[in-house]
Amino acid sequence: MSATAGQDRQHQVYAVFNARLKAEIRSLVSPALIEEHRQAPLGPYSDALGRVVNFFRRPPQFGLYSPVPMRQWQSISRRLVYAVKSLLNTFMSVG
Repeated sequence: MSATAGQDRQHQVYAVFNARLKAEIRSLVSPALIEEHRQAPLGPYSDALGRVVNFFRRPPQFGLYSPVPMRQWQSISRRLVYAVKSLLNTFMSVG
């Protein structure tokens, strides 16, 4: 099996998993659940509301099965960390 075929299979499996998860989460949402969140947006949550909130707090999934080699990703993440630190230092020095 080639690397491309493996990556395609990963995308297929993840798409099926994500579709099932979305269907499960959609079935949990109700007016009562929305009202529960309106009453206590920061928690504590019931099991159903906790599952829905965790679903929406997940990070974006587009980069999970990246065909880009790890080294390039690491260099990008280092540059991103450096940029964020620079921004934070700029804001801290202004205030």
